[in-house]
Amino acid sequence: METHSAPLRNARGEVTSVLSVTRDVTQRRWTEEALKRERDFMTAVLDTAGALVDVVDRRGRIVRFNRACEEASGYSFEEVRARPFWDIVLPPDEVEEARAWFRNIDSVRFPAEREGDWLNRDGTRRRISWSRGAISGPDGKIEFIVGTGIDITERRRVEECERERGARAYRHQSALLRLARIDVAEIGPALRKVTEIVSETLDVDRVGIWSFTEDRTHIVCDSQFVRSAGRHENGTRIEAKQYPAYFRSLEESRTIAAEDAQSDPRTSEFRDGYLVPFGITSMMDVPIRRHGTVAGIVCFEHTGPRRAWSVEEQDFGGSAADLISLVWETAERRRAEEALRDREARIQVMIEHLPGILWSVDAGGRITSSMGTGVSALGLSNNQLVGMTLEDYVQSRDPRHPALDAARRALAGESVTYEMEFQGRSFENHVQPLRDREGRVYACVGLSFDVSDRKRVEREHREREARLRLLVEQMPGVLWSTDSDLRFTSSVGSGLGALGLLPNQVVGMSLHDYFQTKDPNYPSIAAHRRALAGHSVTFESDWKGRTFQTHVEPLRDPSGRITACLGLALDVTERKKAEEDIRRLNEDLERRVAERTAALEEANKELEAFSYSVSHDLRAPVRAIDGFAGILSEEFAATLGTEGMRLLGIVRKNTSHMGQLIDDLLSFARLSRKEVEASDIDMSDLARSVLDDLRKVDPERRVEVALDPLQPAKGDRPMMRQVFANLLANAWKFTRRRKYPTVRISCRTEPREVIYSVADNGVGFDMQYVHKLFGVFQRLHSPEEFEGTGVGLAIVQRIVKRHRGRVWAEGALDGGATFHFALPRGEEAS
Repeated sequence: METHSAPLRNARGEVTSVLSVTRDVTQRRWTEEALKRERDFMTAVLDTAGALVDVVDRRGRIVRFNRACEEASGYSFEEVRARPFWDIVLPPDEVEEARAWFRNIDSVRFPAEREGDWLNRDGTRRRISWSRGAISGPDGKIEFIVGTGIDITERRRVEECERERGARAYRHQSALLRLARIDVAEIGPALRKVTEIVSETLDVDRVGIWSFTEDRTHIVCDSQFVRSAGRHENGTRIEAKQYPAYFRSLEESRTIAAEDAQSDPRTSEFRDGYLVPFGITSMMDVPIRRHGTVAGIVCFEHTGPRRAWSVEEQDFGGSAADLISLVWETAERRRAEEALRDREARIQVMIEHLPGILWSVDAGGRITSSMGTGVSALGLSNNQLVGMTLEDYVQSRDPRHPALDAARRALAGESVTYEMEFQGRSFENHVQPLRDREGRVYACVGLSFDVSDRKRVEREHREREARLRLLVEQMPGVLWSTDSDLRFTSSVGSGLGALGLLPNQVVGMSLHDYFQTKDPNYPSIAAHRRALAGHSVTFESDWKGRTFQTHVEPLRDPSGRITACLGLALDVTERKKAEEDIRRLNEDLERRVAERTAALEEANKELEAFSYSVSHDLRAPVRAIDGFAGILSEEFAATLGTEGMRLLGIVRKNTSHMGQLIDDLLSFARLSRKEVEASDIDMSDLARSVLDDLRKVDPERRVEVALDPLQPAKGDRPMMRQVFANLLANAWKFTRRRKYPTVRISCRTEPREVIYSVADNGVGFDMQYVHKLFGVFQRLHSPEEFEGTGVGLAIVQRIVKRHRGRVWAEGALDGGATFHFALPRGEEAS
């Protein structure tokens, strides 16, 4: 209650009484307290908000300044209260504009969104994106301006860095295109041109290409360009053993990027004899690898102020090193042509001596080859069966015959493995379809191994296992229990007879009495005492001339208290003897399997090397065809006429396609030789990088891409980038006819693996042909519809399998396609 009192006076001014007025102010007090709590709450909200929040009155004076504003500006609220904000945080060049706006606050349009600089107490600037709103009074005039700001300083800096990175990437890509067009017919001029281009691109004064001598004791300068002098040098030799740290670093890493080359431990060995005399301050040295070995080095030597080498520059250096490796390979191939012919002859001899039978059948069912050491076991000589039908040889017209059925299925495009008995022998057969350049099956090839001996060993092994199983089932055993005083409470089992006992004959007898000892450390007694203490005990002991394997467990009541022991004893006397027999048998079997496995691995390596070499040799005739066709089109266009030029154009288009096929085949072959260099991979960043490349290559395309957050992975980053590049390039290509093309990249996590997916709304495919997608040169669309070689998905599958993963696809005709690949996680990925 609130009371007000006043005195009442008479005419003489004397107080004669008092007048009091009392009223209930409970509601007003509640209202005041509620308003105070609301003000405190709003202040707390403003102070805990992540954004900058300020409030100014219509004269620009600060009336509210939250904690985020204090932290960003360096001023406290008490320091800026009631002061015009432009005197505190606005840069000088923006003050007059702000004052002018507040002078005309009721007549100018209110700027709701604005981006500008904030001047901090220490003189630095922050870039702030403001959203402002006005609070008007009852008369409709603006009383307060409320501003909410987001600090975008870092984001603007990152955007500027990205623009600079994009410009560098474009410059590097342009240089790589120039490098790719260099004529490598003569290696000397080619290397000189390479050094000139990379020196100009990276703005480096000295660029050198060095190669190891054959004995790897020295490196020799094949070509070095000194940009400031405009000259080329070569012939300098450096002994490798004098610089152990440098060459060890080259072997261990992809690139040596030394900002301070004279003090960097990897390059400081060159300081006095090389770096200081030539004024070299920074170095970037990239190993040139061939067949997994460092064959040389491309050196970028910077003079002047020290220089930090960016990731993009290091990547460009790696690409230049790869190109130099290809130039060397071209030169080496010319020197090795004669050796290749000799190698082909050796491979032919190897096939003829292959441990088995290698045979082929054409589309008409006729045998076109049969060779290998296994041929003689059938009483035949190499290729003796050529020209005979498979039906005549197996003497059957039944299409269900294993050999005829396998050949039919292989000619239909399947890979078939089967076993067959023939002429009293057992054969394991593997049959594969053979395809022409268009992917059509024109024959099949089979590899047959005589596994009669292996079958016999397996049969004998199964028989031994059966005998051992019977032995175990009939093995005498004893099951018993004892109480907490170590007295038998039960004893059963067929093994009792061997001990001269009847079932439960020893019930009531103590272990001490049965084993006739008072020694508490006697093995059986000690084991039961440990079981009563809560341990499981397994041990072997000899008793009455037999060997027993004994296991003793504690027995617990419903409350978990140990009240007894349970024991099981098996007579393992005979098993000990049997185990020794099994061990010797397994050692013999493992030795034979290891020998067969080694032979098969060696054959696979030779076949892979043969495929790789042949792919290299296809380049020369394709390049020659394209070159002569180009000469015809330039010098004989008038003679050839329109139709002749059209046909010549088709020839050049097909040679270009063949060149791409060779490149893809080489890429596919390299995957089997390249070591997987595992590291932590940001898969989101990797996918985003590939998408950026696709947009730069085809800037006119407008594809809606959804990139979900992707789980990081552990693997070879360049290989994983190739996976995303191939899958996203397919999505880009097969959505070309869609008015609104869409692509989504996502992932999901399973207990043992992470599954990544690339989905599009393109032309899709028929699921009945899904098994063909990941085969080499397999295509479900004609080249006229969509370009390509049919190797990209095979490369994806090989990379994923090398990471111990799996890959598959889903799709529908004209309904889009989704490609999934799964990589192991956790310990499975290590």
